[in-house]
Amino acid sequence: MIRITTKVGDLFMEAENEREESDRIKLYDSYSRYLEYLPLESVSPYETVAQYCNKVIRRLEECDSVDEILKYLGISSYTTGQSWTHLLEYIYSFDGYDYDSEADRYYELPSGEEITRFTVLANDCVNIIGSTYVLRCN
Repeated sequence: MIRITTKVGDLFMEAENEREESDRIKLYDSYSRYLEYLPLESVSPYETVAQYCNKVIRRLEECDSVDEILKYLGISSYTTGQSWTHLLEYIYSFDGYDYDSEADRYYELPSGEEITRFTVLANDCVNIIGSTYVLRCN
């Protein structure tokens, strides 16, 4: 894996010789969770795959915000936030969870199951870039 150090947090990219798929290269978030892929059909006939990857890495390193990274990669998101709790209203909707102030916990209605950071991270559409949580649209 290749570490990409951006201004807002690390990302990771499959090394060219470690690719799982021949037609694309996977990108991962700061926790090495799948984020997006780079289709190799975007490679110009005048550049190698390595040159294309280096161009992408340089551009990601220049991004000033998570939103800029998402826009560059073509990723649509419902929301981003510095806390996993910012994602709850989009994951569960306003009627799908509640907060118990006495117990200081979020829980899912009507099951009563507690919602934790790990519950949110179990969602395949949730990523973390640096300290920012991202809820991607499918």
